Amino acid sequence: MSTEISDLPNSSSPEPSAPLASSTPTLTSDPLAVTSSRVPVSSTRIPVTEEEAAAASAAVKEMLGPDQRVVSVEKTVVVREEEVLLVNGTPITLVGEEGMQIKDCLLKGTIPNQDLINHLLMKAGLLRQPVKVKTELNVKTSNTQAENVFLHKNGKILDENCVERTEVNEYNSQTEEEWLPVSDERTETGKCLRDRLQSTDSESLNDRLENLCTGHISQESLDNSFESVFNRSFEGGSSSSINSERLCWRDGVIVSGFLEDLIHQLVPRAHACPPDSFSFSFLLSSRLYLTPSQLLAEICRRAEQLSLMMSPSSLPSYVSNLVRMLSNWITWFSYDFQEESMMTRVRKLSQLCTSLDPTVQTRLTQLLQSLLKHLTAVEKHKQYVSKIRRLQLDGEKTGSPTDLSNVALSPATVAQQLTHIELQYLSFIGPDEFVNAFAKDLTTKKQKIEGENDLSVHELQPEAVEARLRAGKKTPNLESYISWFNRLSQLIGSSVCAPRKKKNRVKIIEIWIEVARECVNIGNFNSMMGIISGLNLQPVSRLRKTWNKIQLDKFDVLGHQLDPSSNFVSYRTTLQAAVNRSEKATDNKQRVIIPFFSLLLKDLYFVNEGCASKLPNGHINMEKARALAEHVTQFMKWKDMESPYHKNTRILDYLERSQTFSKDALEFQSYVLEPPESSQEKEIYKALKPNFKKQ
Repeated sequence: MSTEISDLPNSSSPEPSAPLASSTPTLTSDPLAVTSSRVPVSSTRIPVTEEEAAAASAAVKEMLGPDQRVVSVEKTVVVREEEVLLVNGTPITLVGEEGMQIKDCLLKGTIPNQDLINHLLMKAGLLRQPVKVKTELNVKTSNTQAENVFLHKNGKILDENCVERTEVNEYNSQTEEEWLPVSDERTETGKCLRDRLQSTDSESLNDRLENLCTGHISQESLDNSFESVFNRSFEGGSSSSINSERLCWRDGVIVSGFLEDLIHQLVPRAHACPPDSFSFSFLLSSRLYLTPSQLLAEICRRAEQLSLMMSPSSLPSYVSNLVRMLSNWITWFSYDFQEESMMTRVRKLSQLCTSLDPTVQTRLTQLLQSLLKHLTAVEKHKQYVSKIRRLQLDGEKTGSPTDLSNVALSPATVAQQLTHIELQYLSFIGPDEFVNAFAKDLTTKKQKIEGENDLSVHELQPEAVEARLRAGKKTPNLESYISWFNRLSQLIGSSVCAPRKKKNRVKIIEIWIEVARECVNIGNFNSMMGIISGLNLQPVSRLRKTWNKIQLDKFDVLGHQLDPSSNFVSYRTTLQAAVNRSEKATDNKQRVIIPFFSLLLKDLYFVNEGCASKLPNGHINMEKARALAEHVTQFMKWKDMESPYHKNTRILDYLERSQTFSKDALEFQSYVLEPPESSQEKEIYKALKPNFKKQ
């Protein structure tokens, strides 16, 4: 089989007729890089050296196998003139009268006035309203050379890669001019992920805008071999930033790129696989732009195309990499395969793999059997949760909670059984459900991409709308776990208000305080928070005569964990101590970590809101996807822990199946135990009394 390699290096031109200006406006002394460049247009075919031809041959054999033969290598210099204005890497089109005024100022080396600067930054999405600004001027002349490598077969491009080199000459100047403030109100538009999570009132706009977009390009030698170009597809090249029109790299990691190019990176090659960190991050975030079935169909198509170019000796390693990719996908996101369309694609990919290398048949069979076993367990859990929920709702209608004052309960045992339930619910939460939960905010095609309104106005493509609407419906296990937390809080409140005698209520409150303390010792912070929330329910907390009989020192220590000051710093400190213990533990009982789930969701929400999912240039923001993946990966390690404690059926049944008061019944029961005091309480009691008069 023959392969034709076409090498089309794009070289920037000579210097333009006018110096290229770059103005750097500064907001409250924080620089924003602005560059403008011109490149003329021409095309020239030049001879290929022996070294370049040898490098091309070596790259093809590395990618497609040693039996490949290079038919021809062509090298063409294409010089293209275009004008681009970048603000922190964000391309801005200068149109209209204001745009031409900004362009004239940059070319003349002068500083635009206040209105033009604010217009530029607001158009870039870095501001929502005018602000007070100071300025300094950077004039920059740049020459950009790009080297493209294309793989052709029968006139079709099967693969392509690009490397750019930019040479920059610049000088800086500052001005003492300071414009009058338009508004002192600070805008959070354009905050990067780290700043949204760690922002303080004293942070600078430079910190907020840092890493928003990648605008710096490193120098890359044009005489690099074609082999290094292909390897860069997975390795990222150098430790500096490498930007092309299709993908953006930094320190060997993809930070942004178009969807089709990210899919291209996901498909394995004969002797290379994308890093697991990239695969997990992209698979996690891709469901915001297309359905998993659409993604797998595209991967199957590309994998089949690439297999046609493989030599027989390269097929085993290529197939092994394909199976590895499929195995990772099934392991990480098994819920994607609940749809028949996904299984159809899986069977197609499996058939491709076995036709290329029959030895993988056994491995694929075992993989699909494991998937079927897991999905069967998921369905059983779904039925179990549905049954338990019906029992709980029926219990709220009767409203006869168990009086625990006469039941001998060990706080340590109750805490252990709570841990059983927590880990059971957690084990069925898929990482994709977190991203699916964010997709729920989309209701119509006209709504903008989540998190992008602070940068630019981008409407979703129809396939992205479909993907998000479908993803938003796939959060059943997440919702079940939240329902369990609410059930626990309601159970705590009902158990306290069930006894008529005050001393019995005091005893029950003290029992639950001890259970919460045991939960902290175990590392079960979600149950601990559920107990505290139950004791803090208004119908319970208002029982002043009951609480007067309780020593509040222990409860105050627990309540301190719910202190929201400094972003729940008290809870986070306790959690980190438990994490450190877990990482060093040799006993499974010390490895249990169950975080406060509501706060975990809040953290993920701010990660999602912190910066755009999609950049104004159309690139998917892989930095954000990677940040989400890091948070989710940590949680997945915690939730996959098996409970190290023996089950106690009697206590488990009480926690999951016992009757509780409904919300209104609990409030009415509280007023029965201790009459209303304030006028507001009297009004509420008066409204509830007719509904519960017979009871």
